[in-house]
Amino acid sequence: MARKIGSRYTITAVLGRGTCGTVWEGEGPEGPVAVKLLREDLAADQTLIARFVQERTVLTSLQHPNVVGVRDLVVDGSDLALVMDLIRGSDLRHLLDAEHALRPQLAVLIVAGVAEGLAAAHAQGIIHRDVKPENILLDHSGGALVPRLADFGIARLVDGPRRTRATRIIGTPDYLAPEVIEGLQPGPAVDMYALGTVLFELLAGWTPFGGGHPGAVLRRHVTDKVPPLPGVPGPLAALVASCLAKGPAARLTASEFAARLRDLAPLLEDMPPLAIPDPREGGWDVRSSARASQHGGRTPTIDPIPMRHSGIVPLVHNAEVKDEDEDTHLNLMRPIRERDQGEVRRRSGTGSYDVSELRAERANAAAAGSKRPKWIAATAAALLVGGAAAAIAMGMSGGDDPAKDNKAHSQTPAGSTTSSVSSPPGTTTRSTAVGLSFQPPHELPPVPVSIQGAPRTAVFKDASGTATLFVFVTGTDDTVWYLPGENSHSWLPLHGLKTGTEPAVVATSAGRLELFAVRSDGVVHQRSYTAGGWSAKWVAIGTGKVHGAPGALANPDGSVVVAAVGSGKTLMTTTGTPSGASGAFSFGEWQAVSTVGDLGSGVALTPSPSTSGYTAYVPRASDDGIMAIAYANKLWGTPVQTPLSGLPTAATSGDGTSYVFVRSVGGAVKAMNGNGQAGAGGLQSVLPPGATEMPDGRLAVVTAASSTKLRVSYSG
Repeated sequence: MARKIGSRYTITAVLGRGTCGTVWEGEGPEGPVAVKLLREDLAADQTLIARFVQERTVLTSLQHPNVVGVRDLVVDGSDLALVMDLIRGSDLRHLLDAEHALRPQLAVLIVAGVAEGLAAAHAQGIIHRDVKPENILLDHSGGALVPRLADFGIARLVDGPRRTRATRIIGTPDYLAPEVIEGLQPGPAVDMYALGTVLFELLAGWTPFGGGHPGAVLRRHVTDKVPPLPGVPGPLAALVASCLAKGPAARLTASEFAARLRDLAPLLEDMPPLAIPDPREGGWDVRSSARASQHGGRTPTIDPIPMRHSGIVPLVHNAEVKDEDEDTHLNLMRPIRERDQGEVRRRSGTGSYDVSELRAERANAAAAGSKRPKWIAATAAALLVGGAAAAIAMGMSGGDDPAKDNKAHSQTPAGSTTSSVSSPPGTTTRSTAVGLSFQPPHELPPVPVSIQGAPRTAVFKDASGTATLFVFVTGTDDTVWYLPGENSHSWLPLHGLKTGTEPAVVATSAGRLELFAVRSDGVVHQRSYTAGGWSAKWVAIGTGKVHGAPGALANPDGSVVVAAVGSGKTLMTTTGTPSGASGAFSFGEWQAVSTVGDLGSGVALTPSPSTSGYTAYVPRASDDGIMAIAYANKLWGTPVQTPLSGLPTAATSGDGTSYVFVRSVGGAVKAMNGNGQAGAGGLQSVLPPGATEMPDGRLAVVTAASSTKLRVSYSG
């Protein structure tokens, strides 16, 4: 029987039931939808209703091919409903029940897709909190299988402070991270732990810590070692173990995990499903506790059989621990403390399996002309590259949890005073005509999409003094992507805004990055990054419309000026000042510089400390020749022609000298100092460059070797 939900939706048939409510098939203004009606007791909770309204914008802004999108949140009388994409297909649990275990390549591709969806969510500050096979839908509508993660927002909405204290842990026992069990605040790493558990289950047919009473399952998550995965190639076993690390800081980020899985997938092409026996004698069905939690809390009446792989931390004071590197939650507190001091400890066996070496292994296997399956050849190559003894001990059994080689942007060490931005190797420098020399470039990870426009860069410096070089680009998908540190493995997208030009970014003295991008309709939007991550959404700056790339500059008084070229080819500026406890910037309306016209797109700004002003560098529309326009004492000066042409970027070195960089015809990067002297910068780029000042006073210039490959060069 059809039933109305709000004024826009009609539900017609039940699709399924879960712990929080019932999912219905329905119709909306844009076609078929799935509608999740929350339980009556949840719908009657006024606190939850308030959270429902607050979270609407955040949840509906999350759009990704591997996510079941939330289209709307409806509050209507006693009804509380999430309106979602309708996926006509089964979930991963049904596939796993039918197959018991999946081909490793299929398992890796499914989990990689889910990880990419999680990366998009984490970039927007959204944590799923209940990743499991039941919430991974398999969409075949386009012909190819596309995994899509469902139920985003359920835990976020239901898990309010009052409700959590009054009831229980949110999540499914088999997939809960140790820190959740211990009552710590969940972060993105809890999703990675759950996803690692899912990958383990897809490979083995059973979860690593499941079986028996939920209380026993929770204990194992905190105290037990990861069971071995015999027959699984070493690089894949190491990735699984990295996500199941007891300490959240040791786990890969979602984007890193996805990238490494994508690299591994071709090596697993010929590998059949594995028959991995459950080490718990008696063939206990480890999925039973997960199912029990979804069906009225019923638990098996049989006592769980002791696990041979347990490695439990002694609960008796002064009890002996034979292996101080044993993979348990309490022991992993030591490397976490070291990591908090900026000393990332590499645990045995982890060095053989980063992405670049996996590519080398595949090339070595191909060069050897082996007729064995690719996955066997790749594993053999890993044994040779990483050392036979270490690889045999680690590679085929799962081994210790690998500590991450790099720090994720959301896990910057709190107590470190050492810059995380490393100088590139080599001492060779190149002289320039403007007093600059550069060290050999350092390659950055490939951008997932082609770049349009120029890279932009800034250094984020947190309260402890740790500095991280961020690089931003706009992709041909009209999305802003960023790299949180030159040693990061993967680029992350910032969804929620479509733009066709490069952004502007500036570091402020308050330990923030302010990012500015022009939406497709010409309205400039702003987003902030602090040590806690990105602000929830893009915020419009005024109503004025511009075209081309904006420029931004942090002033000594803490304000930020943003400049862009308006639709009338005139220069436009606006100034923002921090306000409130959060330090968020409040911007005024755009002001046009009416005396300057015929301007093209793209603005670079440099400070003028002697006049408490700045200089704007803007190309002319007629010939791209760059004009310098000084602003001092609240007055604009007469435009001055410079020897440069093209799209400018600017940075100021530690001695106070400002430099403007452009890409000239032929690809050479040209530089101009504050005295108007210009010359070859000694660098080459297929795209206009980006530049910023480092904390030690050097300049970092980002250039492009191709439309997806960037590199950074530091001044000597």
